[in-house]
Amino acid sequence: MCWEHEGSRRPGRLPATYRRDGGVRHLLAFYDLETGRLDGWFHERKRTDEFLDFLKRGRCRYPVEETLHVVLDNYGPHLSSRVLEWAEANKMLFSFTPTNASWLNRIECHFGALKKFALA
Repeated sequence: MCWEHEGSRRPGRLPATYRRDGGVRHLLAFYDLETGRLDGWFHERKRTDEFLDFLKRGRCRYPVEETLHVVLDNYGPHLSSRVLEWAEANKMLFSFTPTNASWLNRIECHFGALKKFALA
């Protein structure tokens, strides 16, 4: 039965929250498939400089001779020439997901649970 039928109540609605008066924080995270470990850092912004800092922090956790495979979406800072040049020089291989296919990135399912249980 749908709420539109006679005698039924409308479901409660959550209001849209477009204002972020206190600011926002962005979580940039690595998910290690081999160990199942999730590591991340919060940043006030999500631009090329912050993303490059994030990659450097992640790179130092693994042996230099090991090539790291990173799955990313096509967000602008991920595609900047500075990031791509640094990644190539530091043995990081990027694989970009197709547009509107974030479900191909194995870390996305962890973000949903993290948002629901830790941030809500």
